[in-house]
Amino acid sequence: NNNNNNNSQGDQFSSSNLLETLKSIKKNSLPVSSSSNDTISNGNSYTKIAMDLKTLFIERGGALRTKEITQFANTKISYDEQSQLTFKKLLRAIALFAKGSKMWFLKEEFYE
Repeated sequence: NNNNNNNSQGDQFSSSNLLETLKSIKKNSLPVSSSSNDTISNGNSYTKIAMDLKTLFIERGGALRTKEITQFANTKISYDEQSQLTFKKLLRAIALFAKGSKMWFLKEEFYE
C-alpha cells in the first residue's frame, strides 16, 4: 500500500511555515508566492485557510463553537491526518478555547 508516501511532500507544514502564515494573517495579506509546503491536498493554501478562518471569527463577533469550526474545516481541508493536524495547529495559533463556554475566541493580536 502506497498511501503513506502520498503526503510526504505537499502536506508537510513546519513551524517556519506556520510563522509566515501567522505574519500574513496579522497583516491581512496573502503572500505573493506560495510554496508547495503551503498547500493542502484539495487545493487550498494554509495561509488562505487561516485568513478565511480569521474572517469567519471576525464576522461572528470573535467567537465560534467547535461545531462551526468543524463545518468550516470540512469545506476547506482534506480528511488526511496531516491536513487535520495542521489545521488544528493553525486554529490553536490564532484562537483560544474557553472550556467554560465551550467556545473558541480569536486572539487579540489578530483583530484588524
